[in-house]
Formats: sequence, structure tokens, C-alpha cells
Amino acid sequence: MRVERGTQVVAGHVFQNRTMRNKRGELLSFTVLDDGSGRIELSVYADVYEKHKAKIFKDAVLVAEGEVQQDDYNGSLKMKVGAIYTMDDARRRYADCLQIEVAGDASADLARRLRRLLAPHRQNVCPVAIAYRSRAAEGRLVLGPEWRVAPSDELLQSLRNEFGAGQVGLHYRRSAA
Repeated sequence: MRVERGTQVVAGHVFQNRTMRNKRGELLSFTVLDDGSGRIELSVYADVYEKHKAKIFKDAVLVAEGEVQQDDYNGSLKMKVGAIYTMDDARRRYADCLQIEVAGDASADLARRLRRLLAPHRQNVCPVAIAYRSRAAEGRLVLGPEWRVAPSDELLQSLRNEFGAGQVGLHYRRSAA
């Protein structure tokens, strides 16, 4: 896990979690996230822990936002967490656009197929764009605001089943701001 100092966003699965009470009797958590390339300890203090405790359990996949600093005790990096997100929460917060790539041989019933797949997930969260490409032309159409969706696992899977895994993706903002 490559993490720089300062405010960062990290993701991984909960490798280890322990809770304890502070001097005021409030619960806090020390959680180790692992992304397959490294680990970072998250310090989740009482105010944040109280809001997010249901999300923090062994093997949960989480996204954490907070301040990264050097651990003076062992020299590794640690994060003082400001917010914790599930993957669905993180997509809602950070996804800039859900894009579906359509080839020039797209069927005439494309609008009907899109309506069927998108309608159950319509919420004013994430814009949907159609990237069209053929030998003669290419273009990108962003659907109107009434077709913004909640980019859930279920929606992404149904779109990938319909259009192909490599044809559906989320685009993210470069910063967490």
C-alpha cells in the first residue's frame, strides 16, 4: 500500500480490528486495512467510530478518508480517520460518471434496454454517459439529470452482463474535495 503523508483516501479489507474504551468510556477502534500490497492502521476515534461502527468488521471492504502521519512507535504510517465508507458509499461520494461504451453495431432497442436496466436505480447521484463508437462516427452523450443513478454493485453487474464487462465503468474525480 503506497500512501503519502497528509489527507488521503485509502481502501482495503479489514485485516484486523480491535476496540477499546477511552478515559471517558467512549469506544474507539484501531483497524488494520490491507489492499494486497500493504497495510495501514486506522485510528477511528469515538465521534467517528460511533457513526461508522456497523461498517467496521473483519473482512469488510472499506474506504477511509483521513490524515496520514508517521507512527513514532514503529515507523510505519497510520491514519487518523475522519470518515469511513462502504464501497457503495464511496462510489456515491467519489464517482463522477457511470459510462457505458456502445459499438456501432448497437441494436435499435438500445433505449429500451437502458431504460429497463437503469430505471430501478434512478436516484440523483451519478450521471450516466453513453460513449458511442463506429467506423463512421464517435461521440459521448450524457443522459439527463432524471437518469442519474446510484452506482450499486447490482446495477454495475447488470450493465456488465448486458453490454460486456469491459464496456461499463465508473470515472472518478481526481481529488476527494
